[in-house]
Amino acid sequence: MKTRNPVLALVALPALLLATACSHNVYTPPSRAFAITSPKVLEEGKTVARANVSSSSQIFGPEIVAASAGFRRGTGNHVELVADVSYASVAEASAAGTNRNVTMGRLGGKVHPTESKNLALTAGLGGGYAPAAGMYASADVGAVVGYENRYLIPFASAGAYTSVPIDPKEVDTTQPGDDVQRLDTPEKTLGLTIGAGVKVPLNTTSLLIGITWVQVHDDDSQDVFMTIGAGIETSF
Repeated sequence: MKTRNPVLALVALPALLLATACSHNVYTPPSRAFAITSPKVLEEGKTVARANVSSSSQIFGPEIVAASAGFRRGTGNHVELVADVSYASVAEASAAGTNRNVTMGRLGGKVHPTESKNLALTAGLGGGYAPAAGMYASADVGAVVGYENRYLIPFASAGAYTSVPIDPKEVDTTQPGDDVQRLDTPEKTLGLTIGAGVKVPLNTTSLLIGITWVQVHDDDSQDVFMTIGAGIETSF
């Protein structure tokens, strides 16, 4: 029987894992730690630098912290390109001494399918590396809706991703108090996401805060994760 734990499962790094204390499963994560954006696409030639942090915790388990940085660039025709790098880590040390960090990167885009600035579609490709579990590749699609204005922009999102390990390694997920050694190998993982947040425009800088839920599945396990995070964007 496969047991569950978030070692490489810094899933969507959205993570307040709604599972049990004996969780030991290793899921394959997406290519960015925390997705937070309003629907409006940048105008042609405009660039935005952004950064965000997120903090997650598993019920009866360790805290997961993550940080991301990236750029958005408007290319015209209601399209923008996006690049992000992320780093995530389980704060609590492993009883087995397992390295519980993940580095990830993603290239993607956002487009208005209509003339409305209140709806956008997103897609991206990327991957990452966890010293304990190996490399992986990931792809995602999604949609964002909101109400764009000058004062306070509410938005909501939904999406899906799939992540595939590349030559995965067996991971020791043994936790303090376990009577036996726990081992697991990451598998192809599917994730469904929903999120909500607000953006506060401040001249050339904007502040964002949001929350995301993720349901993840692999061949024999499934779990639900939640995380909160905040970000800042500066245009130039």
